[in-house]
Amino acid sequence: MDKLQILLISASAFEHVARQINSEGMNLEIHSVTIASGVNAALALEYYAKCLVFAHCGKYKKIHNLEVILSDIPQNLRDQLRKEYEKALTDEEIIRAKMTSERTRIPIEPDFNSVTRNWSRVFVDGRYWFETTDETVKTVHWFFFDPLVIAFQRVIGHISRIEVNE
Repeated sequence: MDKLQILLISASAFEHVARQINSEGMNLEIHSVTIASGVNAALALEYYAKCLVFAHCGKYKKIHNLEVILSDIPQNLRDQLRKEYEKALTDEEIIRAKMTSERTRIPIEPDFNSVTRNWSRVFVDGRYWFETTDETVKTVHWFFFDPLVIAFQRVIGHISRIEVNE
């Protein structure tokens, strides 16, 4: 098994764990559990981003910042990722984010750059949600996760010729 396959398996595993924890947390209505799911989801996104970088150039930075990781891929791949994200984005998600944004008065924008910027902060800042005064970190997790995952899987599959489960 090569490194790209290991990264993909890891990304998928963190995605699965995040979804399971989120489902349980939503049922229990325990904020700290849903935060834990968001941190795992953010780590899954980082792994998917590292897969993309690794598939393109054979290495990646060992950091926890989605925006910085994505800066290591050429503009044409970022454009492809953005297009796949926009295709996967649903009206339902946009409406849910808008309603939450209106209720909390915290802007939750659906554009690709805003979403990757917000997710970049969840892994580091979200782990210590009880210490932060930044309400954005506590609110933005899980918004637009699905279209990002789908976009990463499609682009990784396209450039690596590895079948990635959507």
